[in-house]
Amino acid sequence: MAWVRTARVAPSRRDPSWRPHVRLVGVNVNTDREFGVALLRFLSDEMRRRADAAKQHEVTKLEELRAVDPSGRWPRIVAVIDEFGIAARGEYVSDPDGYLSGYFDRNEEIKLVSGTLTLEVLPADFLTVRLDNRIDWSSKQIFNEKIRDLTGTQFTTTLGVVGHTD
Repeated sequence: MAWVRTARVAPSRRDPSWRPHVRLVGVNVNTDREFGVALLRFLSDEMRRRADAAKQHEVTKLEELRAVDPSGRWPRIVAVIDEFGIAARGEYVSDPDGYLSGYFDRNEEIKLVSGTLTLEVLPADFLTVRLDNRIDWSSKQIFNEKIRDLTGTQFTTTLGVVGHTD
């Protein structure tokens, strides 16, 4: 985990407060490979231990395991690896006056639908690379290009590279 992103839950020289339920905050696995491997090994062992206990007690959910074995240690595990991110977003807009699309038709309002898929990678502490893939659809032909026989449709891809400092 990148220290910049997780600093709010761990103590630091500037801010000694922290979240008391957090047991482990790591450094960037890109620069500390041994820590990353040890963390993945720990998670694998813990999940195997839980699977064995669930099989022994014939349960399939964590809440069931807690009920049949209340003395066992069954805390929730949240692992955040923020060097890679993926997000999806959709939008629907009705444009009766043509202000957004630049196209006005008295007889029919224009409907716009779009979807975006974003992939983000943090290859280094100072660098973010983001790829956006977007498809837009309109009930009227308002875009310059046509995808196959779909009028009123456009596909765009944007690659962004951002360098940053603390």
